[in-house]
Amino acid sequence: MIRILITEAAFAALGGSDPAEQRTSGAWRYGAPPAGMVPMFLLEETLDQLTHARGAGESYSDVILRLAAN
Repeated sequence: MIRILITEAAFAALGGSDPAEQRTSGAWRYGAPPAGMVPMFLLEETLDQLTHARGAGESYSDVILRLAAN
């Protein structure tokens, strides 16, 4: 599993629960994420798919929002 940070908007687009719960969960022992960001753990294969879908200058959050809009 690989930990990434995504925006609250991208987290919501994935149908995530309350971002505040994700940020303060005891499962996140990596310190507090920056404001407006939500930590996620992804399988390496899932991260590879997101990376492959990224356009020039896009973040993982941008990719999630673009795919969710389709």
